[in-house]
Amino acid sequence: MTKQQTLIYLLVIQVIYLVGAVLIALMDNDATQYATIAMQMFESGSYLEVAYRDIDYLDKPPLLFWLSSLSFSIFGISHFAYRLPSIIVNLLGIYATFKLAESLYGRQAGLLAALVFASTFGIVLFNHDVRTDTMLTAFVIFSIWQIMAYIQQGRISHLIMGFVGIGLAMLVKGPIGLMAPVLAIGCQVLYQKQWRFIFHWPWVPGLVIVLLILSPMLIGLYNQHGYTGLEFYFWTQSFGRLTGENVWVDTTGPMFFVHSFLWSFLPWSLLALVAYVKKWVLVFKDFKSARKQEVLTLGGITLVFIAMSLSQYKLPHYVFVVYPLIAILTASFLSDFLENAASFKFFRVISITQHVVNILLWVAIIFISTYVFPLRSIPIWIALVSVLVLSILSMIKKSVGFSQLFKSTLLTAIGLAIMLNMHFYPTLSRYQAGVTAGEFIKEKDYPAEKLLAYIAFRSSLDFYSGRIIPETKDSEVMMQAVETHDTLIMFTNEQGLIDLQERQINYMEIQRFKDFHISTLTLPFLNPATREDATDVAYLLMITNNSAVQ
Repeated sequence: MTKQQTLIYLLVIQVIYLVGAVLIALMDNDATQYATIAMQMFESGSYLEVAYRDIDYLDKPPLLFWLSSLSFSIFGISHFAYRLPSIIVNLLGIYATFKLAESLYGRQAGLLAALVFASTFGIVLFNHDVRTDTMLTAFVIFSIWQIMAYIQQGRISHLIMGFVGIGLAMLVKGPIGLMAPVLAIGCQVLYQKQWRFIFHWPWVPGLVIVLLILSPMLIGLYNQHGYTGLEFYFWTQSFGRLTGENVWVDTTGPMFFVHSFLWSFLPWSLLALVAYVKKWVLVFKDFKSARKQEVLTLGGITLVFIAMSLSQYKLPHYVFVVYPLIAILTASFLSDFLENAASFKFFRVISITQHVVNILLWVAIIFISTYVFPLRSIPIWIALVSVLVLSILSMIKKSVGFSQLFKSTLLTAIGLAIMLNMHFYPTLSRYQAGVTAGEFIKEKDYPAEKLLAYIAFRSSLDFYSGRIIPETKDSEVMMQAVETHDTLIMFTNEQGLIDLQERQINYMEIQRFKDFHISTLTLPFLNPATREDATDVAYLLMITNNSAVQ
């Protein structure tokens, strides 16, 4: 893979990111909640004290909100402006992945690692379903690259930038921004017996840099929440998930992140697993020898996986923070194949298996585009068919080494990204009632004081309407709102309609909206024959009360 080819592929992937950022509505609940916080921050000018729906907010550090708010001030409030800072920071992550892989395994591995990371399903997803982890992943790999460069070259500029990266990672997600680099770099230092870097005095000024970067947030936390805010940030939100002190608990098992990885690292999952096993074999063979293997990636991946698997609350994207390291590990394996394919006895087995994976993904792409959600855009069909043809040609072309298998897999990843960002997720967006109702409310310019979300509230309703809409699940509060407004515009669902009918409240339906929680897709929803039954309905109603208290 040449540098020019890599840049072309990366440019194509970035275009797909940006098209998705324009076409796809934000998904409930995290992304729409964070976008609303950034919107309120931009409108209020309050940057140190974070609020959500005018209530003090503590759950996440503020860097994502700060940068998205800045983007709103430049480009206006939109889902594209919310996503743009994360897409830009992700570019830094791609570059850092390239540079770290290059320093460990050479230029060819660096180019491959950048492409693997950028084209992975989970990262494509995270460039439109933007959460704090998108920036976290980029800043963590940037900090690992810079600190490893400092260890190798001794330049103080690398040390400073490495701790700047850690500070920014902590400013966007919390202590995991420090722990992930420490675990990865610590494994490398210990394995190679570089004892002088364990109690290395420059780490102290580095930590001072981190505290300086965190200081605006820490001041805001203390002013807003007192010592409780500082304790929550440094302990409860992260380590409290291991000790049980955090209120978030679920029933996921210890293998949750394994199957999350298998789908979210597609189409590279199989190759990554083989690379991971191969690296362990090499490390054990070299364990007592003077020649030490690179274990930065292996240790960082394994220890973070274990730590997160012990957490009492898990979501698939939590483990994305190590995907650059997995991409580097995979790229080193692919680079060896590209140069020494003949020496790998199982080359043919891996090639056939990966081709099967690629074919199955193309079958899924075509099935979704023809049956699940029929694609009617000719330009998108042309793009998909063109990439499919190139992928097939790469599969059947006979060549020395592993290059054709890599290209066919990369083209499969690009085809999957085109289908997802230009067709699948834009179509799904129409099933988010909060989005469509919010846009309708904004178009009609209903004043916030005449609006009420009853039972069916979504964070997207606030962001896409451009106003904070009062909400309640309490029927008595709802009745009070009805009695004190001459006209009330209510967003609700079937249960809300039943409550209104039982209380004999007259209403007029303004609009109804399809509603489905698209971040948790089900087979009945994906099947066109059963989709209607699996889809809920939300309503926008007008309630007129001539006897309202004035």
